[in-house]
This record gives sequence, C-alpha cells and structure tokens, in this order.
Amino acid sequence: MPVKIRCNGCEQVLNVPDKARGRTVACPKCNAKLKIPAGDDTPSAKPAAGENAPSEKAHPSKSKPAAKPKAKTARKEGEFLGGLDDYGIEDQNDSICPFCAEPIDEEDEICPGCGRDLATGQMDKREQVKRSTAGRSTSAFYKNVLKESWAFMLEYKALALRTGGIASFFIVLYMACYFMVRYCEKMPPKVFWIAMTVVMAVGAPGWIWFLTRKIVSAHLYNEKLESDRIFYDFFTNVALGLAAFLWPAVVSLPLILALALLPVIVPTIIAGGVIPPRFYPNFSVAVFSIMGVSILALPVIAFPIATVHMIARHQHKAWIGWELLKLVFKNIGPIMVYHTFSFLIMVTFGGIAFAFAWFFGTLNLFNNPRIYNWTASLTSWIGKFIDNTTPLEPGSFMFVMIQMPLMFCLAFLIVVPFFIALGFPLLFQMKVNGLIAKHFSHSLDLDQRIFPLTPAGFWVRFLAFTTDSCLFPLSTLIVTHNKKLVMIGMGLIGVVGAAWMLLGTESLIVTLILPIVLVTYNRWMYFAGSHSGPSRATLGMEAFGLIAIPDGEKIKQKELDRPLSVKKATIRWICVELSTLTGGISFLSCAFHPQKKAIHDIVSKTRIVFEGDK
Repeated sequence: MPVKIRCNGCEQVLNVPDKARGRTVACPKCNAKLKIPAGDDTPSAKPAAGENAPSEKAHPSKSKPAAKPKAKTARKEGEFLGGLDDYGIEDQNDSICPFCAEPIDEEDEICPGCGRDLATGQMDKREQVKRSTAGRSTSAFYKNVLKESWAFMLEYKALALRTGGIASFFIVLYMACYFMVRYCEKMPPKVFWIAMTVVMAVGAPGWIWFLTRKIVSAHLYNEKLESDRIFYDFFTNVALGLAAFLWPAVVSLPLILALALLPVIVPTIIAGGVIPPRFYPNFSVAVFSIMGVSILALPVIAFPIATVHMIARHQHKAWIGWELLKLVFKNIGPIMVYHTFSFLIMVTFGGIAFAFAWFFGTLNLFNNPRIYNWTASLTSWIGKFIDNTTPLEPGSFMFVMIQMPLMFCLAFLIVVPFFIALGFPLLFQMKVNGLIAKHFSHSLDLDQRIFPLTPAGFWVRFLAFTTDSCLFPLSTLIVTHNKKLVMIGMGLIGVVGAAWMLLGTESLIVTLILPIVLVTYNRWMYFAGSHSGPSRATLGMEAFGLIAIPDGEKIKQKELDRPLSVKKATIRWICVELSTLTGGISFLSCAFHPQKKAIHDIVSKTRIVFEGDK
C-alpha cells in the first residue's frame, strides 16, 4: 500500500508507492530529497525452508556470503525512473540504507547510520560493541585533547584572527557608547545610547557563542568544519549575545526565585530566635553571598555540556538547571579539563587586563584621564598646525571633532593586539568543547528524537510557564491568528487610555477596575487564545516544543491533531489561574504523576506534551 510522507521543504503530503521503500525520492513540487525508510520488516538472516537452503552439514566457511543489494543505475534525464514511472519522483543519484534510509556508498557493507549488515539486515557484532557505551573510548579525549586542540588552533588561524577582530570592534564601540551615556544629559539621546551600549556589549559574546556552536556541531555530527562558509551576521550574533546573557538567568531561575524570598525568610529566622543576635549581620551576608554565588556557579560549570545540548535536535535540557546538574555529575571529568584550560587562560589574560587597569586607572579607554590628556595634547598640536593664530579651545565643537577620532584610533591600537592574542586561546577552548561533544555524547543524554505526544515533565513546563508569564502583556502582538481577539484587546487599551485622560488618575475605575479587566483579558487571550490556535501552544511552549492536547479515554486521533476548542482552552486557563493563586501547588503534582499530569490537567481534561518528531 502507498506510504504517506510529508515533504520537509514544502510541507506537501505525498502518497509514495510501497515499492519506493528504502529509496531516495524527490518531491515533485520543490525537488527536495526525501528518504523513505524500508519499514520494520528486515530480510531474514536464514533462508526459509524449501527455498534451496544449504545443507546443515555444509561447513560455514564454504558457504558464500549473501550478495549485497546493488543500487540501481541512474537513468537518463527526462525518463521515468524504475518502477516509479507513475510518480516520476525517485532520485537514484544517491544510494541509501534499506533499513534506516541513511546515505551509503556503493562499497559500504555496514550502514554507517544504523550499523546493520546490508546483506543480512542484522546488526554487526563489532558495530554493537562500537555503538555501546562500553565501546566508546573516552580515554582518547584525555590523551589527545591538548595535542588536537593546539593543532586545531594553528590550523584555523584565520578564525582566531577574525574572532579577535570582531571582539575588538564591539569592545571599542561599547566603550564609546558607554562614554556617550555618561556624556548625554537629556533623556531621549541618553536612552538611544543606552540601547546602543547594550547592543555592543552582546556583540562579542554572540560571535563567540555562534562560532562555538558551529565547531561543536561539526564534532557532534562528524562533519568537516568549513571555515570559509562561516559568515558574520550582525543580527544573528546580537540575538545570540542576548541569549548568552539570558541563559544563566533561566538556568538559575529557581535559585533566583529563592533569592527573592530571602528578604522575607531571613528576618523571620532572626525574629524567631534561631540564631543569637550578635550573628545577625554575618548570617544575612553569608546567606545572600552563598545564594548569589550559586546562581552563577551552575551556568559557568555546565557551560561546555549545555553548549552541546544546544546543538541537539531538542534543546530543552540546556535550559533546565536540574537536568544540567545531573549531567555535571555524570561528566565531571571532561568538565574539569575544560575549566582547567579556562582557568589558565583567565589567569594569563586577566593578569594583563589587571596590569592595564592599574596603569591607566580604568579599563574604559574613553573615560581614561591619561588617554584624554594624550589625545587633547595631540588635538591642540593639530589645531596649531592648521591655524597657528587661533588655538582650539578644549571642549569646543572643532576640538571634540578632532579628538574623538584620535581616541578611537588609540583605543583600537591598544585593544586590537589584546583581543587578537585572546582569539587563539578562545579557539582552543572551542575545540575542547567540540571534543567533549565527540567523545562524551553517549553520557550527555542528548534528545535527538522525541516521540510525538511524550508527556512533558515539571521543569520544562515550569520554564515555559515562567516565560509566558513575562510575555502575556504583549498578547495583542503575539496572538495574531485571531483578529477578533486582537481588535478587542486593542479596544480595551484604548478604553483604558481614554478613561485615564477623562477621569484622571484618582478615579477607582482607572486605577483598579480597568487594569484588572485588561490584565485578565490579556492573560486569557494569551493562554486560551494560543492553546486554541493553529500552533496549539504559547510562545514559551513553542520554544520547548510543547503543545496542548485534549485528554480522555475516548479521545480519537483526529481530535489530538486539532487545536483545543475555545471552551476547553478557557476551562484549562481558569484552572491554571486558580492554581497560580494558590502558589502553583497543583503544578508540583506533575513531578510525581506517572503520566506527568498536574491537577489542573486532570480537572480540565487536557495535557501538555511534546509535539515530537513525526
């Protein structure tokens, strides 16, 4: 019977004939190559009885091995292909494994994808050992990490130089923008320079993270790193830079919430007489210090393994602190190697930066008295050279127009050598991270495949809900699939604005009633509107690959493929809001329920699951 498959390029559903199993076909619409698996049936290793089976007494060494299936030769362009002439979609330029549809070469006897013998369909014993955890050699990492990372750094010198150049560019512009923030007094220009300062501050970390992901991906998937195809994109790197600063906060979110409660908990402990009064100040400082260090400790320690998870097909574990904490204990060896090199680099270049700050008084070259005086003297000399009769006044427009380019030039002359030199050890560290991905992927519990409708656990739902709780005020900009809901939301915003102008800020309607109505509608629109929309998920849920589906014993498959009804999505939203008012106690039940259901899931007869790989 025909096989249904969805094209990854144009999303067209194709009815491929059964004879296409185990081949590569081309979509008739977009010509994207699609691999058609052969199915679960595999050829038997032994011939069936009565089919010219060899004698049982025959010596195994004398029996001939089964012939490997040969790939068909490609036909001339324009002719129909093989037995698929009714479709005209088979692509025979590539040979694929008949069991897993991975590409193979003609001389391959063992599939590099699934490890099966292409003649018998059985897993080769040596491949079984090689693919098992025991067969993976982690000792090669410890033995060759220094040599391979050093050779990689020297081989890709251009990437190191490019890294140093990009970091220099962003650091100098960051210093200049920060100088303008302090220089401007009026608010509109000050806000502009604050925004530019943030953008320039994340540019260098964004490029470093971008390049790290490229190198780790090449090692994880055994691909050749093509440095000439790694291009710089400003917006991509700025976005990754913002994510680099956001990621530690998300990973440490439970600790951050606990730290927010400390101002209430610590005075309560002190008032209860648990500790003597003379220890009050030291106790408070110690508690806050431990919590503050803990917030940064986990992201720093787990960075090399979190980066690998961000390359995996499903990346949610990279954002969950509890998952990373478990993986840290499982992979403490390579993590310690990575951070040993990090410590040596930090000590070396941190010492250079400290010496520079001690000599110049500050690391910001645009707020540095020595730099200012040098450039001011040079500017005065240039002014005399231009017009000897009228010296330039310091602070005048012409004086500043000459001095600022000089400060930029001097800043680049100081910063560029430092970051060019730093680019090489940074590339060295990226290679170490890549080797961790290569040698320890078996112990990193990477989620390369999640089956559809797999129940979502507590932590991934906690992060998704926390993200959504920050985004719901923007519901009129996010939930755009239903124009009626958007128009009502915009109308409520207009009503609030009109009431504020007509009744003033002292009216109870303006200060209490209308804000409650607006917030309630935005939350309903964001959660219920998103769950009943085409994506079946809020923005936070989409980031982790989650969807909302109906639940029940009599639910049919077609109901699982459709979004929730508005009524059911509203019931779920009401249950979630009631749970939130009780401190989110019902959420905890999904950490212990066998099907990972929260109390509000059971009451509303809905579930939160992974959309999974189809």
